[in-house]
Amino acid sequence: MVTGIVFDIRTIEQYDEDILKISKERKIKTAQITDLGQSQLDTDITIDGSIDRLENIKNIDNSLIGVSYSILHHKFIHFNKVKKKYRKSVKNILVSLGGGVQYRQLRDLVDFLYRYNYNLKLTGGFYLKKSARKILKRIYPKIKFVGNVESLARPLYEADIAIITAGTTSYEAASVGTPALYFYYNKEQEYIADALESKGLGLKISSIKEIDKEKLKTYLDIPLKERTAMGEKGRQLNDGRGVYKIIDVFRKMGLIK
Repeated sequence: MVTGIVFDIRTIEQYDEDILKISKERKIKTAQITDLGQSQLDTDITIDGSIDRLENIKNIDNSLIGVSYSILHHKFIHFNKVKKKYRKSVKNILVSLGGGVQYRQLRDLVDFLYRYNYNLKLTGGFYLKKSARKILKRIYPKIKFVGNVESLARPLYEADIAIITAGTTSYEAASVGTPALYFYYNKEQEYIADALESKGLGLKISSIKEIDKEKLKTYLDIPLKERTAMGEKGRQLNDGRGVYKIIDVFRKMGLIK
């Protein structure tokens, strides 16, 4: 017997509306996991784990809102608790430009950072072929790739700063206390980057299509005190237990057993 239905969708189709209608008729509890408050259904509870919202939450009284409800890998809970040491100056950088990063974009950024002798660790994207990685390693022999890992918890924790796109990885960086510099691909990510910066978790750079290298270098040289404050704010904001908080609420609602 169905006790509850959870909608985890970016775009609402007619059959989603139909399922919701049938659920209400049969008094089945419903929930929706949304992003930035977009594409909302009239469910019993709404979960929005983003830092802020482009759209207003319709059912504000029955909502779980904020980055503390972002769904992260369980390893982030461990690294959230481990005390992080912040270097006087940035040395280790994790570069994660999202699944859709193109070779040209990644090479342009690596080429700029490499000349300053940072220790660079990179994550590849969905479209970054093995041959492209080999080329990067040949041109820039000191760089490293993260490889096949369960999560970015440890690589993010070990980094002095993360250069990332403003999405899920930005919430992960906050959880382990690593300050971040944000790039964006679209208006949604730019909105998130602005919100993250306003909360003091990191700094927005520019669109990934037109990398503002002067701003990037300036921000990489920010004082230790500021970087430490960013990291600590992130750890306090997101303890990595979002999924457990959501499950607990679902159980209390009777959505799941």
